[in-house]
Amino acid sequence: MLNIKFNDGTKPLRNLIIGLRDKDELQNFKNCITEEAFRKAEKIISEFDFKKSEYDIIKLPDDNTDFIGLFSIEAETDSTKIADSIITISNNLKKFDDINVTFDLSEELTLDILEIVKLKSWTFDKYKSKKDAKDKNINFISNNKKLENAFETRNNVINSVSFAKELISEPASIVTPKSFEGYAKELENLGVEVSVLDFNYLKQHKMGGIVAVGEGSDIEPRIIVLKYMNNKSSDEATVLVGKGITFDSGGLNLKPSQAIYDMKTDMSGAAAVIATIKAVASNKLNKNVVGILGLAENLPSGHSYKPGDVITMMNGMTVEVGDTDAEGRLVLADCLTYAQKNFKVKEIIDLATLTGACIIALGYRFCGLFANDDQLKYELLKSSKTTKEALWELPMCDFFDKAINSDIADIKNIARSGTGAGSSTAAHFLKRFIEKNIKWSHLDIAGVAFTKESTPVSAKGATGFGVRLLYNFIENN
Repeated sequence: MLNIKFNDGTKPLRNLIIGLRDKDELQNFKNCITEEAFRKAEKIISEFDFKKSEYDIIKLPDDNTDFIGLFSIEAETDSTKIADSIITISNNLKKFDDINVTFDLSEELTLDILEIVKLKSWTFDKYKSKKDAKDKNINFISNNKKLENAFETRNNVINSVSFAKELISEPASIVTPKSFEGYAKELENLGVEVSVLDFNYLKQHKMGGIVAVGEGSDIEPRIIVLKYMNNKSSDEATVLVGKGITFDSGGLNLKPSQAIYDMKTDMSGAAAVIATIKAVASNKLNKNVVGILGLAENLPSGHSYKPGDVITMMNGMTVEVGDTDAEGRLVLADCLTYAQKNFKVKEIIDLATLTGACIIALGYRFCGLFANDDQLKYELLKSSKTTKEALWELPMCDFFDKAINSDIADIKNIARSGTGAGSSTAAHFLKRFIEKNIKWSHLDIAGVAFTKESTPVSAKGATGFGVRLLYNFIENN
């Protein structure tokens, strides 16, 4: 991971990367480099085509400079492209632990670039004997104290994204419903109140969904409640609910071996929620936010719930189990009910790696968005555009709603055969547990939580999708 620090650049610097919009702009950075470096840089950039991305590295083995990296900034500035140029040059200079970088762009664009550089430089090599790369220090050359302070705020969010990525990347033997308590307790130092609803509590309060899903495991399910109530003028809270299936075998409807491999990531919704609370609390936002994490392992055993079972949920609704691999909605439903019974809700947003159907519909670049309120939907889409965490609205309608009706219970946890639109019918299942007049949105992050290729704001692997999106939403609403 790159550690970004600020430096005033008042004297020539070693190992410097300079971003330029045109060849004449090099003059602005003359004080940062030696005369020899300046002459060589002038020659190099005279051949640059500033209408496209170009870069070069000048090696200068002298007492003052090891190298100068130069890259072009196209006229239509794109924070992702500029960040990628910095990362590319840095990766080509593996032996250097300390690198300086400078360019002259607007404050907001500069912050975006530095944010993406750090986000995309995150790696998970904890279990490798030989690490992928050393941590590098990137010193951004600026004497703008306001910019430095603004980046510190963003850095708290970036570090929270990294926290989510680490939780998602850890093996399911390490991140369990039980060990999640320890990660949650870390937030108490930030002023977050942490409560654990244990297995006995779940059974006593008739939370049949999460109880049924978690009964097949030797590790008991639980719900963790995170309360950050910093707006003393209101008792309303934005409630975030995260699916935390720390391993999903599919239960008795066992997944095939190819599909089961990545199921340690089925707690990505819970990881995003705890990390968002951490970011909000780290920056001491004047907001009220509650996180509810529904945690369980979905495993086959003699105690597992079975296809054909009828479960009574916390709100009294009965659910026929059509498939034990449609477990996340059962856990989320009880969490949604708990939230509405125990908090004055401003809006509820749930995040879940819920359906493979969402990946079929949207691939690995878009998160499925469902909402029962146009303003909530609009604000989430606005935050999506700002953070480059892409949302795409999927349909809801009476046809999909009726498709989850059961012949022997109130509803079924999968739609009747031939309905299709598995993401939409799953969203309707959750909507059945939302009380009238409660603003609600469901984000199906199945395709975006863990990717095989890099995205505009993340390297491949765990992405921490939703943390920056939700932080931006909470900060601005």
